[in-house]
Order: sequence, then C-alpha cells, then structure tokens
Amino acid sequence: MTRLQRVQLSLVISGLTGAYVAIHAGMRVSENILAISTTSCGIGMLVGSVAALKQRTWGVGLVFAAAVAFGSAAALRMGPPIFYAFAVVGALPWALCEKPFQRFDRGAALLYGCIAVALGVGAAIAWGVAAPTIWAFANR
Repeated sequence: MTRLQRVQLSLVISGLTGAYVAIHAGMRVSENILAISTTSCGIGMLVGSVAALKQRTWGVGLVFAAAVAFGSAAALRMGPPIFYAFAVVGALPWALCEKPFQRFDRGAALLYGCIAVALGVGAAIAWGVAAPTIWAFANR
C-alpha cells in the first residue's frame, strides 16, 4: 500500500467516524443540548476529511483540530473515554501527512500543527466554560 493510499484510507476512516459521531450525538440533542458540541465536532471531522480527500490541505488541519478537541474533552472529563479513540482516528491523517508537509515547508508545518492544537484545545476549554450557562438556559 502506497503512502497516498494510506492517507486516503485514514481520511475515509476519519470521515466515517465523524459521520457516526455526528449522527449518534445529533439524535440526542433534543434530550441533551450539550450534545451539540459533540455533533459539531463530528461534523468538523467529516467536513475536513471530505475536503482533504478533495486535495484541500486545510481539511487535514480541520480533522486534526477535531481530533484534539475530542482528546481534550476526554482528558478534561467532559466526554466518555471513547473520545480518546475518536482522537486517535482523527490524528492519523495528520501523522501520515506531517512529513510531506515538513518537506515542503518545515516552519509552516509546525505553525499549522500548533494552530490546529490551539483550536482544538481552545474549543474544548471554551465549551467547558460555556456549557453550564447553556445548560441552565436550556432547562428554564
């Protein structure tokens, strides 16, 4: 299996994982408004995978940011441990694309990775801060 085929396979798997998460969590939004964060993260993983399969570099970064958000949410105990598995699946395309990114421009690849990590962790922390307010407003 060539490197390109491995990247494409990892993107298909992360896209399917994102679709599963979005559908599964999306069906629970009416019961639990806080599931909207999981739904949006799954949609981000799906959209990023489709974009990357259409040769858009930003798609790999979006999938990685969603993976970091899943991992951060699990680490902050805002989600179940299965979020770690979603994080690994979402980080795989980035791991496979990192060396080609670095060959093209090492500094830009490092910056791109840092931005994706900052967005993923920032989104998880921001949701952790905003969730109690949203939950209180939704239960009035």
